[in-house]
Amino acid sequence: MKAKNEEPFDSRSKNERMAARAEARQKRKRRAQLRVGALALFLILVAALVFAVFYFKVKTVTVKNEAIRYSDDAIIRAADIENETSLLTLNKRAVANRIKKTLPYIGSVRVRRRIPDTVTLEVEYTRATLAVERSDGCVLLNNDGKVLQTGVQKLSDYTALVYGVEVTSAVPGEKVVLAEPDKLTYVTGLASAFEAHGYNNVTAYDLSDLSDVIVEVNYNTDLKLGGITKAESRLRFGKEVIARTLSGTRASSSKLVVDLTTDGTAYVRTQSAIDQAREAAARAKYRASLPEETTAAVIDGETLPDEPTRVEEPDEPENEPDEPVEEEPVGEETDEEPDEGTEDGE
Repeated sequence: MKAKNEEPFDSRSKNERMAARAEARQKRKRRAQLRVGALALFLILVAALVFAVFYFKVKTVTVKNEAIRYSDDAIIRAADIENETSLLTLNKRAVANRIKKTLPYIGSVRVRRRIPDTVTLEVEYTRATLAVERSDGCVLLNNDGKVLQTGVQKLSDYTALVYGVEVTSAVPGEKVVLAEPDKLTYVTGLASAFEAHGYNNVTAYDLSDLSDVIVEVNYNTDLKLGGITKAESRLRFGKEVIARTLSGTRASSSKLVVDLTTDGTAYVRTQSAIDQAREAAARAKYRASLPEETTAAVIDGETLPDEPTRVEEPDEPENEPDEPVEEEPVGEETDEEPDEGTEDGE
């Protein structure tokens, strides 16, 4: 048995052992040099960062502002970037949020830093697509539910009134708060879906009954979409039905109702005079003016009868690409967006 302190037998020669010890010393030396080098590099970087933080300070703020709803000075004041603020430690997200909250019609802000001393603010505007009535007038919202304006008494032609919702809090620059929060998700989702499907003339959303959602298009057509969970999936077919059933001109006393609650089938009829009068009276409260004429209710060239007319959704051809559907314009449309700057309450 080996003694406890006895060293293990080394079969290498003396020269080999000396060479191994020398190599080990070289490795330790290289490791020490690497540690010293890394520490020196770290200290240099820290010094450079400290120098940059204190040397590169904001002296100039410029604005890229194409729409000119707000002046450059107003945007710079809303950004609240103090002079001599460090360019490198500037919180860009906080700057953007301050601008969007203070100036609600600004939808997005890009903050760019330019060494040595310049910050550029690139702003894009949002527009009022939704309006909810309350006691002091209408609350204007964009498609994200952001409050743009309150107390508005007259609406632009294609800002859609939202029925069946109750506003509990509306602070410009912040998201609106509804008594039933889920309805905000539903109406903003519907608004975005209608826009994505090319509906640029929605004038009302009725969410009074989530199992029977109704959307008014161009003042002259009601789309009955059924339950909220299936509403978005029926928009494409609804647009095809509108394109087939609206043509020519006539007095605005007749309104078209397109019932899409049955999958793959639409039932088209004209609205009763009583319902039409009731809706016209409600609209007149906030609309500066209504179109003098709308479009005629015909299907495939023939005037609609009093009873509902059935329209079947066409089957998609197998192994053939979809052909674009030629759609006739509904009413008088324009590529220009409504001028929201004329609304009261700014």
